[in-house]
Amino acid sequence: MPVPRLVPANTLFFLCDIQTAFRPAIHAYDQVIATSNKLVKLAKA
Repeated sequence: MPVPRLVPANTLFFLCDIQTAFRPAIHAYDQVIATSNKLVKLAKA
């Protein structure tokens, strides 16, 4: 099933505070941070 196109006028981006204190509890923390950074850059565009 294809992902529908995002329309900037009606798309919301929410990123919670990812703290290093939770690093041991977050699986693949480094990947989560990298993906989050990509999403933030995309949201700015």
